[in-house]
Amino acid sequence: MKEASLDREGYFQYQREEGNWSNIMIQLFSMTVATGFIASYTPTTFYLVLVYGLSGQVRIALIYSTWMGYTYDQTKPVAIMKLCEACYMMRHEENLVAEEECYRMLVEIIR
Repeated sequence: MKEASLDREGYFQYQREEGNWSNIMIQLFSMTVATGFIASYTPTTFYLVLVYGLSGQVRIALIYSTWMGYTYDQTKPVAIMKLCEACYMMRHEENLVAEEECYRMLVEIIR
């Protein structure tokens, strides 16, 4: 056995160049997830149910609701006034791309 007669650095050199190499393995679950109906799920089914089950709650938490924008702009109209002013200034400067962008943002808020 060659590895027993090597010193420390020689052993590491042996492991790096001549040792046994294998693919990386990812282990999803090392034991049963739970008892009851969850224990019968495969990992793929478990993750799909988790994603679809929580997707409604995640959507509510992360998406800015359309009614909130209109309500915010009614109570604090400074941002929408600045957008109207920017649209007017871009038309005056003949910057048609920026004017259209400001106009589209304005229409999106109003709708």
